[in-house]
Amino acid sequence: MQYLIGIIIFITSLFWLLNRASLKWLKYGKLSRRSNFVVNQHNYYMEEVKLESYREAINIYQKSIDEIYRYGKIIDMQYDLYDWTVSYIQFKDITIAIQLSRPLHTIQLVQSEKSMQIQAMEADNPFL
Repeated sequence: MQYLIGIIIFITSLFWLLNRASLKWLKYGKLSRRSNFVVNQHNYYMEEVKLESYREAINIYQKSIDEIYRYGKIIDMQYDLYDWTVSYIQFKDITIAIQLSRPLHTIQLVQSEKSMQIQAMEADNPFL
């Protein structure tokens, strides 16, 4: 009986770990941080990955944005034409902000719990 319970716990843990790994938005680079936090009564989820070089960081940033675009129908999008390293993308159910930090070779993605206006997300400045 204990053997059976042990196997069930092991299988459940394995499925939980595999499902948790698939929840990541940033699939490339070394995951350095992941957290949930609240700013101005808005709930956010954040992921950050570190990369080896600036060149790799730029390539992964572009790949990540391409994958985010495939999430669903985009309602609104905003980025700076001169500093394209920060982008905001609003979908029907969530809003995502992604930032490339040049000197640190890191990419940080912040997702709102529910859809919100890009201006409201910018005002919260959710990047940690």
